[in-house]
Amino acid sequence: MKLLLTSIGVSNDSILNALVELLGRPVEECTAVQIPTAIHALPGALGYAWEMAKYCGDMGWKELAGDSI
Repeated sequence: MKLLLTSIGVSNDSILNALVELLGRPVEECTAVQIPTAIHALPGALGYAWEMAKYCGDMGWKELAGDSI
C-alpha cells in the first residue's frame, strides 16, 4: 500500500506528478480512498468535503471510495 497525504488533495501539477510517480501507472488504472475527516473542523465543511470528493471523482480513478461526508 502506498499513501500520499496532502492537506487539500491533488491541487496542482506537481502533486499530481508525484502521485503518478508513486503509483507507477496511470490514475485510470488505480483505486483510491479519500478520507476528508480533517476538513470537518472548518466552517462550511460539508461544502468543502463535497467539492473535494467531486474533484477526486473527476480525476478518472478506476475506483474511488471514501468515508461519509
